[in-house]
Amino acid sequence: MTNYSELLESGIIAKVRRDARQAAHLLSASEDDLAAATELVSVSPKWSLNASYNAMHVAGRALMIAEGYRPASKAHHMAVVQFLRLAFETPDAAYSSVLEAFDRLRRRRNRSTYGVDPEVFRTEALSAIETARELLSLIAGMLGESQDES
Repeated sequence: MTNYSELLESGIIAKVRRDARQAAHLLSASEDDLAAATELVSVSPKWSLNASYNAMHVAGRALMIAEGYRPASKAHHMAVVQFLRLAFETPDAAYSSVLEAFDRLRRRRNRSTYGVDPEVFRTEALSAIETARELLSLIAGMLGESQDES
């Protein structure tokens, strides 16, 4: 069992009732976002990147609710990243690299959305889609394991 006490004590996350049904709903929504990202890549790389990022963010929230937590701070996007870093705490470099990519995409989406660095290239969007696929697969696997344990 992962220890989230530091995130709880700092007010970054809050305890809630575990909800496997809501987690499944959120995971399904994240898969819809990933499908939209794939459709948008040639039309609008910026919105494709945004949809890819949103797929990752929502999938992260799915894992949170499955484990009985939710973001509690105004920085809820960062809260999901920090939660996943603890949830995936393992020596496996694959987890580490996908979480670093997720965090980079969080910052990149922010810059493109709020006009600091608005242009998004097709190659960035395609990379974001691949990262989202990988993260969603990891989270789906974790959610499947937690269902098996119930």
